[in-house]
Amino acid sequence: MRILEIYGAVTALAILMLIVASLARADANLLSLETALEQAVNVSPLVAAAYANADVRRGELNESGIWPNPHIEVEVGNRIAREGGPSGWQTQAYAISQALPIGGRLTERRRVSEFQLSAAHKQVVLAVLGVEYQAAVAFHQLQWAIGRADLALAQLQQAKHFHKVAEKRSQAGDLSVRETLRLQLLLHEAEASLDDALRTQRDAELHLLTLLAFQPGEMFDLPPLTLPAMPVDIELLQQLQDNHPALAAAQQQQFAAMAQRDEVNAERIPDLELRLGRDNEMFDGRRGASYSVGLQVELPLWSNGKGRLQAKDAEVRRAQDELRLVQTEAQQRLRQSHSQLTRLLDRIQRHQLNVLARAEQVLAMTERGYNAGELTLTELIDATQAQWRAAQEQLDLLLLAQQQDTELRRALGKTVSSQVEHRS
Repeated sequence: MRILEIYGAVTALAILMLIVASLARADANLLSLETALEQAVNVSPLVAAAYANADVRRGELNESGIWPNPHIEVEVGNRIAREGGPSGWQTQAYAISQALPIGGRLTERRRVSEFQLSAAHKQVVLAVLGVEYQAAVAFHQLQWAIGRADLALAQLQQAKHFHKVAEKRSQAGDLSVRETLRLQLLLHEAEASLDDALRTQRDAELHLLTLLAFQPGEMFDLPPLTLPAMPVDIELLQQLQDNHPALAAAQQQQFAAMAQRDEVNAERIPDLELRLGRDNEMFDGRRGASYSVGLQVELPLWSNGKGRLQAKDAEVRRAQDELRLVQTEAQQRLRQSHSQLTRLLDRIQRHQLNVLARAEQVLAMTERGYNAGELTLTELIDATQAQWRAAQEQLDLLLLAQQQDTELRRALGKTVSSQVEHRS
């Protein structure tokens, strides 16, 4: 008896370990939205290109503000030899010249590079936002497709159950040929719906696999499609939108355009070039050195840079107009997304209480009445199809709500991935 108790305890422990292991494998294969977005950003060529553009701007910043390199000149000739020295070519002059930037154009050029680098960093965040939006839409689309396939499978099982009941009643002579055909039609429609749902699920899987750069055969599970949280008041969201990367990038581009205008204005003052020279000459039949200092400046006779300054003024106005356009579009998208998401969440709650719950109650009551012989087959089929439509509409509304929640997150400029903080 003791041996049997020990054997039973060991068997129970083994079963428990198998259950825990299976749950651990399920958790390991469960792909969360945050993990999917991280992966999509990590493998996105669009984000990589944005980072490369930021590296370009960083290199330009490192080069800006530096004085131009000096020039060294060495003159070799036979002039000294012909004047009395030994025959042959000799070094007869040395010179070094250095441009002297004045007017502050180097300072303005560095400011331009700083603003452009800051704008490039904001463009990286924008690229991350765009990739996260695409991946989130694909993620929720696959959740919806899996839920639709599960619904279609449950509906098919329910249709098979009705068909078995119909076969028994038909054999007993309690069911007409028309009613039998009606149930067969319901069964075939459920089979076709399941085929369509599985095909849609496969397409959604391939799309998400492509965005995440996963192998076609790689397996993972997704959590079920759920209801997003109710958004906060629109006034608070509008305050949070001030930090949107699109607005910040447009603002930095405006600052860069203004700095470029200042740079062009500073370039209208020509740079000076200082030249220090040493020449070898013949003095009283002897070789000696002479020194010279020269200063060179450009004469603005033909062009004074006024046309370039006018062009930069126009670019500043264009940057200002683009900033206002970005602000207007961002505010419109935020208000629209907030309004649609709020209405959808209210619609889902009303549909859950007023349509889906009542459709399930009607179906359960109709099944009991049909099994008791109090209701007709037509009433059962109508109640069944009404419940199917209500369940499918509930799933469709959840998808729309998640899509609007994703759109609202993009309108706020809120990223999920931590790649931006790690690599910017």
